[in-house]
Amino acid sequence: MAERLRILGRNNPPILFVHLVLAGLMWAANRPAASPWLADAWLLAMGLMVAARLALHRREPATTAAALRRQARTFVMGSGAAGLLWGSTALLYFWPGALEQQFLLVVALTGMGAGAVTSLIMYMPAFYAYLLPSLLPLAGVSLFYGDMPHAALGIATLVYALALGYFGRNFSRALVESLMLRYENLELVGELRAQKQQADEANAAKSRFLAAASHDLRQPVHALALFNGTLQRRVVDYQTAHVVAQMGAAVETLERMFDGLLDISRLDAGVLEVRLEACDLAGISAELVSEFTPLAAEKGLGLSAQDMHGWVWADRALLERIMRNLLANAVRYTDAGTVSLRCRETASMLRIEVADTGPGIADTDQAAIFQEFHQLADQRSAGRQGLGLGLAIVARAAHLLGTRTEVNSTRGVGSVFSITLPRARPATQVAAAREVPPAAPVGGDLERLEVLVVDDNPGILKGMQTLLGDWRCVPTCCESHTAVLAFLAEGYRPQAVIADFRLAGEHTGYDTILAVRTALGQAVPAIIITGDIVSERLREAEAGGIPVLHKPAAPAKLRSFLRSARRGAPA
Repeated sequence: MAERLRILGRNNPPILFVHLVLAGLMWAANRPAASPWLADAWLLAMGLMVAARLALHRREPATTAAALRRQARTFVMGSGAAGLLWGSTALLYFWPGALEQQFLLVVALTGMGAGAVTSLIMYMPAFYAYLLPSLLPLAGVSLFYGDMPHAALGIATLVYALALGYFGRNFSRALVESLMLRYENLELVGELRAQKQQADEANAAKSRFLAAASHDLRQPVHALALFNGTLQRRVVDYQTAHVVAQMGAAVETLERMFDGLLDISRLDAGVLEVRLEACDLAGISAELVSEFTPLAAEKGLGLSAQDMHGWVWADRALLERIMRNLLANAVRYTDAGTVSLRCRETASMLRIEVADTGPGIADTDQAAIFQEFHQLADQRSAGRQGLGLGLAIVARAAHLLGTRTEVNSTRGVGSVFSITLPRARPATQVAAAREVPPAAPVGGDLERLEVLVVDDNPGILKGMQTLLGDWRCVPTCCESHTAVLAFLAEGYRPQAVIADFRLAGEHTGYDTILAVRTALGQAVPAIIITGDIVSERLREAEAGGIPVLHKPAAPAKLRSFLRSARRGAPA
């Protein structure tokens, strides 16, 4: 109702202006032949009506139901007053024999009636209040004269009034229904917005939970990985070594699951910065094939790269993640046959495909496999470990690259997963491959290396101390930033720093590394190991050139870092 009255109020000023102009023309055309004082009084009444309705129009809009009803009644009375004034012209200016005046009067009244259909049908009581008083007097006067032409005019006027009322009612219903539909849509939009906000809050709560749970769960798993790495070097009998190897495999599975949760949380949080560059498919595919060949060979699968030449415009890290996840899935779920990585040319684009001869995916499941935590029934029953995040990560990473992941699969035949990326010109300068020095004998390459370990978890400190001692390093373990400063004040000079990011107190591992470097006056090789998923300070550490490993960190990665520290090379 408020909207209908608002529309009426918006139409009111121009309609009242038309009333005033036509009233002046009617007065000027008929005053010489009519009673002058009656014509003047009629024009004055018309002017007062227009002024009063304009004054009412300028009032503050109604905000309550009672005020809306009063405003509606006022509008009906104003429309009725206008209708009565125009209807009275049939008594003032309709004379026998004065065809010009009669013609002018009929045109003015019927035209104003037609105008009321467009200006007043938002509220039918106001429309009827104007229409009937304005036209019925003309019909009555015409019928009163009794001759055939006037009788026809009277009947035609009545039919015209009925037609206007009928069409006006239909138009009014259509307009009111459209308004109702509009407000229903607005209400639905409001509900959807509220539901979206709830979903966003739930997603944020999920991300906070994952961050907290990931940090707390990673701590003991990281300690377990350290102890397992130490145990593997000390076991001598075959049976125990087999058990320890199985423990290591279980720890690696946990690490993959944590990494999947980390990746999906980062992608959902939108914290990954996409850096587009020309990427060499040949180099990437060679690295990935080399990485997955041992795993494929264990299962008796053939693994190959076909026509992987050319350059694409993409973020190299995201592209590698997509191709690695697709290859990992293909090798994991293919029991016999081949897995191939290949490239197809399509106009100005390159299509990268990962094909396998696995069990295939039913048409009904092909959309669902890209949802997080979704695993097919036959995959779960086969005992394949995972959280069902690999393809969800692929889909999100592809979206960040401005493309999408497509799948073409047939049950019992195999699957082909693909992404399409724009071609790029080969880089003018390609960085030379880093020369990797031959590995030194185990235990000798890290002997007497002074390593500072900073972590507020006693279990992790014990695990690091045991592992580093087994590698013949000289570990110094501290639980806080303050303890590190005390050691530095006593003249301690570490050659490498391994620090947890989140420490007890107000300082982080990043702060501690900076303090060590400041105290020694040199960029001591350092690395951060953390269970945090997303943190502004963590990104600050990465931007500062300090590598970050997420718990549980594999002992092999720690050993690689320490070797680079011994050589003085970047971590």
